Amino acid sequence: FMNPIQIRPRFKMVVPEKPDLLLRRFADRLAGEDFACRGSVVQHHVLLRMPVSEQRYWTPNLSLELEDHPKGTLVRGLFGPRPAVWTMLMFIYSGVGFFTLMGTLLGISQLMLKMPPSGLWAFPAGLLLSSTIYLVSKAGQRLSRSQMHHLYRCFLETVRKI
Repeated sequence: FMNPIQIRPRFKMVVPEKPDLLLRRFADRLAGEDFACRGSVVQHHVLLRMPVSEQRYWTPNLSLELEDHPKGTLVRGLFGPRPAVWTMLMFIYSGVGFFTLMGTLLGISQLMLKMPPSGLWAFPAGLLLSSTIYLVSKAGQRLSRSQMHHLYRCFLETVRKI
């Protein structure tokens, strides 16, 4: 399920049981103290998290959407950072993009007015900052790889009744 380019890896799986049975099974497992993950079940959505004692800044969540399928249930899984981390990351990307665009437009305007195009430095600076943010997010994903596998195992244990 790990694509090296994705920041938020995804997977799909068809499980032979119906969605209501799987949702009930997840709710029962999450209510128990012996389950290795924490989380919640809301309608056809399951969120699996690491226990609080094991959470770090880069700790992922596993979001599961359960849909009816002719052969049982289609489960769509999405690994991602906690919502606050994801919001911060998107805010930074948006800010860098905005300032890159504004600086580039300023540089183009300067060129058209036969002035030194100092604003064009925003474009390579924006690319460098965006690349740095991407690499930092990939480093966080690498640090959380064992936790992603842990969440995936919790998912598999529940759907396969291990």
